[in-house]
Amino acid sequence: MKYYSRTNTYKASNVTFDYNTFEAVSYSWWTFFKVINGKKVFNSYSYSPTTIKHQYKLRALLRELDITIDMDVQCPAGLQDSYSVQSASEYYSNEISKLKEAISRPRSQARKNKEREIEIEKLAEICVKFKLLVEEN
Repeated sequence: MKYYSRTNTYKASNVTFDYNTFEAVSYSWWTFFKVINGKKVFNSYSYSPTTIKHQYKLRALLRELDITIDMDVQCPAGLQDSYSVQSASEYYSNEISKLKEAISRPRSQARKNKEREIEIEKLAEICVKFKLLVEEN
């Protein structure tokens, strides 16, 4: 990403990272990196093939700038507004439901079900942590 010193921003095709606000935006509206209550949150939801490239470019830039990500979430609506918590909650609930359904199928493998149970716990924990972070005052 190219650095613009006048605005203190990094830009590439349709992706911008503002170093002043620590906010990254794809296509001038979909926020996928933002500081929320002091924590650097990265939205790794695969919105489109292009935004996946934008996320990759930003991750590379963050490594280059030695900026660590505090929380990685899946938030389809983006991080630009308060709807992000609801969007993330819906996403995680849906993913957990899919895993529970797979576990309940007849003849599902015990080893695979154990992996699914671990994934369910992980997704539930991320969802709760993100919700608490956003609601923090």
